[in-house]
Amino acid sequence: MKLTTEQDAIAHAHGHRVRVTAYAGTGKTSSLEAWARAHPRVKTYYVAFNKSVQVEAAGRFPRNVTAKTGHAPAYAAIGRQYREKLVSGVKPWELVQAGLFPGVPHTAQAAWADVVIRTLQQFWASTDTQILPTHIPLTASDWQGPFAWADPLHAVRDAERVWSRMQDPLDAAVGMMHDGYLKLYALSEPRWPYDAILFDEAQDANPVMLQMVLRQTQAQQIFVGDPYQAIYGWRGAIDAMTAITADQDLRLTASFRFGPAIAAVATRLLRWHDRSVIPVQGLASGRGQVYRGMGAAPVTVIGRSNAGLFSQAVALWQASPTIQFDWVGGIDGYRLDLLEDTARLWQQDVVRSPFLRLFPDFDALVEY
Repeated sequence: MKLTTEQDAIAHAHGHRVRVTAYAGTGKTSSLEAWARAHPRVKTYYVAFNKSVQVEAAGRFPRNVTAKTGHAPAYAAIGRQYREKLVSGVKPWELVQAGLFPGVPHTAQAAWADVVIRTLQQFWASTDTQILPTHIPLTASDWQGPFAWADPLHAVRDAERVWSRMQDPLDAAVGMMHDGYLKLYALSEPRWPYDAILFDEAQDANPVMLQMVLRQTQAQQIFVGDPYQAIYGWRGAIDAMTAITADQDLRLTASFRFGPAIAAVATRLLRWHDRSVIPVQGLASGRGQVYRGMGAAPVTVIGRSNAGLFSQAVALWQASPTIQFDWVGGIDGYRLDLLEDTARLWQQDVVRSPFLRLFPDFDALVEY
């Protein structure tokens, strides 16, 4: 593998805590692989952001590297005791049906359950050791509005009750979430048996995962990420690239995905956000083409949200009813069945969704 000058600098990084700020398509993972091959006797842990990344990394990194997701050691140590009640998410209606909110007005239970769930999620993502009022996702005006009957201590107590039930392996009524056992693992202050840690996609690390890595003071730590690609703030992620104190700073600015024409536009866009941005370089063969407006079909529409993509699809269909769409990854993941069920609630028709059935009418859903 022929390395760029920037990649070669990463392969021979010498700092104890190294920060690599990398643009899109600049070979972040390839640079970490080059580092691993340059240090064949260093026992290394590659922290993968998700399972698919972990599987790919396991197939390409040398034998001295263990590629795992951040949750993998937490599951081995703690999560496995909850395997019979592990869930990807806890729904508000499940907590309501479990009778966890005595004293909460019946019409407010679904909304209150959502507040409690989000409070727990904020706590799990934090470095705090206990649930605090600062984890509650409400502003001062909310306590004088829909939750005027409650107060922050009420929310903390209810969150503690749910968290206690969740930690009971025999309590099937309240499932354990993956971020929940990860928090329990972090609270145990684990020490990892590695001499180096490679943290890819560090711009989407949450505080608790970052805390665990920073505690491994025996290991060299290399953080690689792109602050402009952070997309998991809604899950409590922070930009670890700005949160850490590094003793060596490196960069990857040359992208293999496009040529100089697109690189120039990318630099202009980034400099609207931050005038000090180092220019993006385009290494792909050919300059590339940049269009104004939609361009001629076929085109690809990239959305920041599902709602944005849906609105664009509706607008295109209204303009041309014969237009043909292909949804990358398939249409099922967009959960249009929930939109249809919401329309049934609005029309006072029979609703299938257990969650939407919590609401007596459409106005109650809007208020929620």
